[in-house]
Amino acid sequence: MFIAALDVGSVATKAILWAGREAGMVASSLVPSAWRPRAAAREALKRLRAARPDIRPGLLALTGYGRRLLGDEPTAEDDFGLGQIRSLSFNEISALARGLNLAAPELRLILDVGGQDSKALAIDENGRLLDFMLNDKCAAGAGAFIDGLCQSFDLDHQGFDALAGRGRPVPLSSMCAVFAQTELVAQIAKGVSRADLAAGIMASLAARLKAQCGRIFTQSPVALTGGLSRLPVFVDYLAKSLGVPVIVPPQAPYLAALGAALMAWEQDSPPIDRQF
Repeated sequence: MFIAALDVGSVATKAILWAGREAGMVASSLVPSAWRPRAAAREALKRLRAARPDIRPGLLALTGYGRRLLGDEPTAEDDFGLGQIRSLSFNEISALARGLNLAAPELRLILDVGGQDSKALAIDENGRLLDFMLNDKCAAGAGAFIDGLCQSFDLDHQGFDALAGRGRPVPLSSMCAVFAQTELVAQIAKGVSRADLAAGIMASLAARLKAQCGRIFTQSPVALTGGLSRLPVFVDYLAKSLGVPVIVPPQAPYLAALGAALMAWEQDSPPIDRQF
């Protein structure tokens, strides 16, 4: 049975078609959420159907914070275009843990830097959650902090990351998302280059994430997920800050959706089918 899975985040909505443990993901899509979760979910699924018109999923798995904003259980043809399909909803932390365990079973530690929060997870060899920390109080430890600064620099994430790679990090006294732009203006007035400022921001964000989530991490490699996992310069700064290898696992943006698909399959399948 094919399963469609949606991870509705604050910044991006990720969708996958999953064909079981052996075949894995056969299609994926990512669209901006823009806090229009239903519209984003509809568009993400529309792209899946365009990519694989030959596949009709038999189940819809939902995860992510935005799943709570979808309203009533989505089953109607005129809603998501999947026909009368049953949906199952899963906690995003559990889904992320199971997704990483499926994609990279050798890893036990996860740092997920989302748009509005960051999460640190420790899992066992079966993908069960052992410990976690959640930062949802300060934007300086989440992707929204970089989003705001990218606008100030008139760059997208990749451009900001490349700029940081050309600089030497200048120390920044404040990592408060509210006052960061004021400090940047002051630093520019002192003649500090944009590249050095971008590098300083990346280094400071990595240090903030270590301070927020450090007790979870030991000497084991850390899997980085979330939007910032696509920024190689930030990945390097984070590895230096944590003092351990930071690995971007395969299919990193889709791990929560992958975990939700796996959990839906397990819940819907009879026990004998779970052996493969």
